[in-house]
Amino acid sequence: MLRPMSYAFEKEAEGFVREVFLVGNPVVMWAGLLAMVSCMRGWMKRREDAFLIFFAFSSMYFSWAVIPRELGFFYYYYPASLTLGLALAYSLNTDLKGRPSAKWIGLALIAAMFFYFYPVLSGMRLLIPDALRWSWFSSWI
Repeated sequence: MLRPMSYAFEKEAEGFVREVFLVGNPVVMWAGLLAMVSCMRGWMKRREDAFLIFFAFSSMYFSWAVIPRELGFFYYYYPASLTLGLALAYSLNTDLKGRPSAKWIGLALIAAMFFYFYPVLSGMRLLIPDALRWSWFSSWI
């Protein structure tokens, strides 16, 4: 999250830009890591589904993490991040079994963050001041 990968940036007519950048959904990325803890607990209870999710994440994450690089990009982490969605589904199904409203709140947060980032994930035409709204940190500019 220090700096998303920019795939395209184009200035259009006066005051408009189009931008496409790769940034993970912050709710999925952070809550998914917490959900991975739930998968570890499930693995300790000998749940095969929890083990498979944790193993998939670990194998993809650690193969990326041990490669000696001075500069890392999100797309190196992307395959491992896809398993975070599985971990969230597992965690929402097992940990919040008796609280369906909490599941819907979690899903609503994920969907809201997707729709918030959609204009810069899809390359929509934006006014320059509006495009800066998605630059959360000064390193993103």
